[in-house]
Formats: sequence, C-alpha cells, structure tokens
Amino acid sequence: MIMKKIIPLFITAILFAFTGFSQSLTLSHAEGSIPDNGDIYVISDDPGVDDIISHVYVTNNSASTINVKVYRTKISMIPGSWSQFCWFVCFAPDIDTSSTVIPIAPGVTNEGDFSGHYWPVGNTGESIIAYTFFNENDMDDNVTVNVHYKLSLTGIIDYLTENTTF
Repeated sequence: MIMKKIIPLFITAILFAFTGFSQSLTLSHAEGSIPDNGDIYVISDDPGVDDIISHVYVTNNSASTINVKVYRTKISMIPGSWSQFCWFVCFAPDIDTSSTVIPIAPGVTNEGDFSGHYWPVGNTGESIIAYTFFNENDMDDNVTVNVHYKLSLTGIIDYLTENTTF
C-alpha cells in the first residue's frame, strides 16, 4: 500500500524537477538553431563596411506568454570599435539592457525584433558580444548567444592590392 503511494509521488517529483529546470526560450537564426551559450559568426571581408549585423530569433516554448528583454555583454572588443543592439528599438552604444519588453506568445518565434550591430571602424580582428534574452518576470529563465563579429584581414589585403598603384 505504501509503495503504491510512493511511486506516483516519486514520478510527480521527477517531472516537477525537469519542468523547473527547463528553459522557456530558445534561439535560432537563418542557419538553424543555436544552443544556449552557443556561438555564431558574422564575418565581413569588406574593408569599407560600416556595420556588421547579426540577427537572432527568439522562440517561446512555454505554455504562456513571456515578456522578453535583452542584456548585452561585451566579452572582447577590438580597440576603436563599438556596438549597439536593437530590440524593437535601437539602443545607444552605452546601454546594455533593453528597456523594451516584447511579449512572445506560446509557441511563437520572434524573427524581426532583434539585431546586433558592430562597427569595426576599419579595425581588423574579432570582437565577441554575448546577448542574453530573459523572461522579465524570471531572470533565471534565460538563454544566451555569443556573436563573433569579425572584420577579416583578407579583405583588407585584397582591397589594398586592387586600389593601390606603385
């Protein structure tokens, strides 16, 4: 008799534990899904590029609408470069947390409201910026992507070779 009561209680506890640790949000982009703390690469070999742009899609996998905000962390930046991000509206380069909250309905993917912007200002190399999308009502319910923005030296050499006369 006791065993019949313990087994359902044990199964319920296991299901609750898995539900408590699952993430409501997942990320993707044009090339496919992005795991939590995953990396994507946005590379330009155009020495005259002003703005290297990343796009990330946010999906709500929960059963209720989630109010989502974004936090930016500059992991490494090439000296002289700068960045900003847009979450429905674009924020100044010195703002790291969006004031904009975007409600995402259950099962819906928001594909149009986020873009990360990186201005290399002619400086070659790679800068890494993390974007964390989080539930405004539960900051522990979040997912992060690390975007590697790179201005390739190859493009600079090609540009100089094509546009220099001796």
